[in-house]
Amino acid sequence: MTDPDDPRKCPRCGARMAAAAPDSLCPACLLSGALEPPPHGTRTIPVEPGEIGAPPPPEPRRFPCNLGGYRLLDQLGSGGMGTVFEAEERATGRRVALKMLGRQLDSPEMRQRFLREGRLAARVNHPNSLYVFGSEEIEGRPVITMEIAAGGTLQDRVKAHGPLPVAEAVDAILDVIAGLESAAAEGVLHRDIKPSNCFIGPDGRVKVGDYGLSVSTLTRTDTFVTAHGKIMGTPAYASPEQLRGDTLDVRADIYSVGATLYTLLTDRAPFEGDNAVQVVANAVNQPPRPLNEPGKEIPPALAQVVMRCLAKEPDGRFADYRSLRHTLLPFSSAEPQPAPLKVRAAAGWMDYLIAFLVPYVVLTLAVGAERFHFQPFFERTLASARYYFAFLAFGFLYFAITEGIWGAGLGKRLKGLRVIRRNGRPPGVGRALLRVVLPLASIEVLRVPFLLATIAPSASGEITSTQAWVYTIASNVFPWVAVLLT
Repeated sequence: MTDPDDPRKCPRCGARMAAAAPDSLCPACLLSGALEPPPHGTRTIPVEPGEIGAPPPPEPRRFPCNLGGYRLLDQLGSGGMGTVFEAEERATGRRVALKMLGRQLDSPEMRQRFLREGRLAARVNHPNSLYVFGSEEIEGRPVITMEIAAGGTLQDRVKAHGPLPVAEAVDAILDVIAGLESAAAEGVLHRDIKPSNCFIGPDGRVKVGDYGLSVSTLTRTDTFVTAHGKIMGTPAYASPEQLRGDTLDVRADIYSVGATLYTLLTDRAPFEGDNAVQVVANAVNQPPRPLNEPGKEIPPALAQVVMRCLAKEPDGRFADYRSLRHTLLPFSSAEPQPAPLKVRAAAGWMDYLIAFLVPYVVLTLAVGAERFHFQPFFERTLASARYYFAFLAFGFLYFAITEGIWGAGLGKRLKGLRVIRRNGRPPGVGRALLRVVLPLASIEVLRVPFLLATIAPSASGEITSTQAWVYTIASNVFPWVAVLLT
């Protein structure tokens, strides 16, 4: 039996609610209410992809005008959380951006939250994050004061020029990742990453801005739908768990980063709809349209990275910004830096062992060592030569697929390495095979002295098992070690 008067329980479904959760319904009921179809005769307001209904009406001000210690010069924009003005601090002449909480959201709960998030965002100090000076109340209105960016946003750039080239889009996202990583280090989740919240500085550097929905990672009970039924954020770029009101961590922002990169590459949001309800439903239930459509010059490996970011479940995404950045670097304009020698050597050992040791052991156990490998090549029978070529074919096929097509074998994946050309694409089957044939040819050259060495036969005229093992170690292990260490 549900007690509707228990403030710790949802009056609709009886689910227990966290102490820090807003009043009224639980997140699931709030979201289900937001997703219910409108009553008959109710007009649905269409929205642009990635937006949340019509923005609040512009502030009825004439510019320039004074507001507390600031002189408002112009209105830069407005959105779901409020209006942003270009302002000048009268005491110092410094140009800043003032974000003022929208009147339609002005409640004691939202006012407290708005000021708190301003203080949280002020803790982030990084070149790829718009600096937030702080939050205060001016003439009874909650205001966040932040650095002003005069270069527009990534949304403006895509709108003006269409989809960005791959390297340019990835470079911008790497800047965004750097800013968000700094925020995460301060315990701040952004929760509203999208192209229009990524600002371009005068030096071309992209900076994360608009921390109006940010939240401390220590208190993650806020919901996407408020207790008053207002949808906060942008559903086309918000993770499914954020739309459902579940607990959030850094992987929610990683989802939004992937959605933003999707837009930079395609000039469309990953999820679209005629209204906010459809966008939310599609984002929660439907997969995004594939990136690697005919006619689009997007590397398949990069498309896989974006789709991994957009996984419905957090466990399917990148676990942190470091791994995402490392995976994106080969697609950026930065010249890829070779991995340290010891890392490459370890990855190479692992791949060669997988490619050649596995079939070697299988064939040795299946047909016997003497029949398969211990004879010099010119003394092999047709059957043993067939086994030997099967052994080589497996290794060649392994490298052709894993490195030539996918860009990394299992060993290199475990070490976080990729084999790429200068354009960021995998080397291709031909180049991958060449990378294998040359070391194998070197091994065979080093094997020649051991093949020519005379191994004294036993009294019966046959090579003993001991002699066979000595030959194997001398003619195989030593050349492999010599090649891999040089």
